Amino acid sequence: MENENKDLELIESWLRGDSTMEFEDRLDTDPELSKEVDLTSDLIDGINYSHESRIKAKLKVVEEKLKNESFFETEIKPLKMENKKQSKKRWVPMAAALALMVAAGMFVMNQPTADITNPQNLYADHYKPDTKVLGDVMDRLEAPGLASTKTASDDSLILALKLYQNYDYNAARSNLSKYLDSYPENQTARFYMGLTQLQLGNYARSTGYLQPLCSEQDFPYQDAAKWYLSMGLSQVDGPDGMALATKYLNQLASDNKSEYQGNAKAYLQAIKG
Repeated sequence: MENENKDLELIESWLRGDSTMEFEDRLDTDPELSKEVDLTSDLIDGINYSHESRIKAKLKVVEEKLKNESFFETEIKPLKMENKKQSKKRWVPMAAALALMVAAGMFVMNQPTADITNPQNLYADHYKPDTKVLGDVMDRLEAPGLASTKTASDDSLILALKLYQNYDYNAARSNLSKYLDSYPENQTARFYMGLTQLQLGNYARSTGYLQPLCSEQDFPYQDAAKWYLSMGLSQVDGPDGMALATKYLNQLASDNKSEYQGNAKAYLQAIKG
């Protein structure tokens, strides 16, 4: 047993590329050792292949989802994991082979599996930055017919929204904050401050901007406010956040006129697991 443990240590070093000349000589002169190490190599490769297959399956699901959402402009080739087996033979005693196989199997089995009902995972699967509302708002603010009546406040709001559009969320937050100091009732600015805080991971702050908009009847994007509010609430610590998120999701899911009905139904289904 002591010799087998010693051989196992030598094998582990050899597999890492740190073998000694003594061990290399043994491989060349001991056919039995070479035969048993070859078996271990095949066992480990089989375990690695199984693990890689699981990863590839998960990546395939993500890839298909992104393609369905038009994330890719052109067709992409499936990810390929190459089995980079060393060209020269690697051998181990049978007992060491079994030990390595068990250790490798335990390592694979102990890898954490993503919990698809975890709030963070749900958020990552369903959240997308707003572009629909932003396009409408920018078209309205930049309409050619309004050029002669455009004010300095309009220009500063457009600048803040362009920063959001260009993913510069820290700068967008700074500009929106200054704008809201002067125009605290502006619904568009409050809406995008809420979305900006959401992008920055400030979920509780985002809800403070979005929740009032859900009950302001003159705000034309109430459904969008409810959708992003529910996303933010689902990330707030404690059961109350998810309970409120579910409330707004149910409102959207039951509204046949809402553009977010399908999104809300999918999110509710995911929450139920």
